[in-house]
Amino acid sequence: MPRIVIITTASHTGSQYTPAFIRRLADLGRVEGHNIAIEWRWGRGSTEQFPRYAAGVVGLNVEVIVAGNTPAGLAATSATKTIPIVIATMEDPVQQGFATRLAHPGGSFTGLNLQTPACRAQARLSYQNCL
Repeated sequence: MPRIVIITTASHTGSQYTPAFIRRLADLGRVEGHNIAIEWRWGRGSTEQFPRYAAGVVGLNVEVIVAGNTPAGLAATSATKTIPIVIATMEDPVQQGFATRLAHPGGSFTGLNLQTPACRAQARLSYQNCL
């Protein structure tokens, strides 16, 4: 059974995003406990344990690591270069060392970041070109 490991600061039972994540997996035909396993590693409000969690995941048969934030993403990318990593939210991926440049980031990660100055500038430029 494919396995996803989620490393995050908040408990999955207390996160507002967990139901949407589980629902979207189900929309894609993946049901926890039926045809996919989800394991949660949460820091109980702290990022201190993230490097240990990420290192422990590397020895497991994991399809993907979902990192809930930048510190979890940094821990995961330090622990593995082969397991795909999805960083749910991250700060500037170039500045944080996830990518050398946005156009061709390379590596085994992907994520969501709409708050970088480059993205904001690009959005403004695109908007101005539409006027």
